[in-house]
Amino acid sequence: MRLLVITDKLLPSDHSFVQGVLQTALPALGVEVTFFGFSHTRHGRWGEGGVRYRAFRPWPGGVAAEALQLVARFVPLLLGRARYDAVFTRNDPVALLLGRLYRARHRRARHAHQISFLHAEGLLAQGARGGARLKAYGDLLLRNALLPGVDRVFAVSAQMARDLRRRHPRMGARLDHLPLGVLPADFEGALPYEARPIEAAYVGTLGAARRLEVVVEAVARYNADHGPLTLHVWGASHDPQDDEALRGHVARLGMQQRVLLLGRLPRAEVLERLKRTQVGLCAIPPEGVFVHSSPTKLMEDMAAGCCVVATSGIDDQERIVRESGGGVLVAFTPEAIAAGLRRALGDPTFAARAAARGRAYILEHRDYAAMARKVKRLLLDREGA
Repeated sequence: MRLLVITDKLLPSDHSFVQGVLQTALPALGVEVTFFGFSHTRHGRWGEGGVRYRAFRPWPGGVAAEALQLVARFVPLLLGRARYDAVFTRNDPVALLLGRLYRARHRRARHAHQISFLHAEGLLAQGARGGARLKAYGDLLLRNALLPGVDRVFAVSAQMARDLRRRHPRMGARLDHLPLGVLPADFEGALPYEARPIEAAYVGTLGAARRLEVVVEAVARYNADHGPLTLHVWGASHDPQDDEALRGHVARLGMQQRVLLLGRLPRAEVLERLKRTQVGLCAIPPEGVFVHSSPTKLMEDMAAGCCVVATSGIDDQERIVRESGGGVLVAFTPEAIAAGLRRALGDPTFAARAAARGRAYILEHRDYAAMARKVKRLLLDREGA
């Protein structure tokens, strides 16, 4: 089977699903995977680790220029001799359009589209203006027009799948729930819980919508009542102004030595650090597009053997913590998060047992190898289209 991937990530990607399923697990199943898209580091055609790449440097000029470039670069591939059994696209409506074009020209090919985040809805909910607002509406129009014709649509959470089914009732069984997960090999060599030097860590994008000021206030409250606790924060916002605002909030609370904003790190480095961390703080506001999320960082924290303090109100996150017993569920408030940290850090025996349960659960139920088998089976299944 030959699979063409048009991803919304720069190549080569360190995104969890892209690495775990598309770059690793599917090639291990004998699927010949070719990535098509943008890269800042390498251009042209090459093969690496059993995967092929067709990459090019983005044109200057922003999103509109990149969209035009993607289409222009795709035309020779569409008209050329190379043939693929299936096309896999993610999130980007322009990639969705290209997948539909390939499917229209090569009728025996299948097209699968994954939605991991409802970006357009998120921008509109945040009050986007000007070009960003126009782009969001354009993305919605493209998605709503093109999605019903896709052979397989993968939503990352059951909540997202339910909402998409209400919008596109004719899709039926072609719309499936494919959650995010982990590659177990990434989490080998974790330190025993009691030997871990990092008390607590938060990993993720630090955009304003994630309300990291609540997390900072929770750590300040914990330290005032129980301290001292140092929280490591690995991540950054796509908007530098968000990072600056968060640094300002940390400074106003006098927490510069207790909330360490270490910026965006390579995913491999983050995973190694998690394997040396006791508590993974997974605080996500249960509002807007976040309610649809499949909590990758929660799963990586648990797979690395962390006891998690996770906020409630997000279906997938709640279900994982409840079913696994891998940590503490709390409300998204400074008081509740501080209490959750106290429960985990104040009782090492409880935390170590929760960490072991969570790790075992994730490695059994969210293995990307199993998800890759499902993706391959559904792409080969013509009866379900």
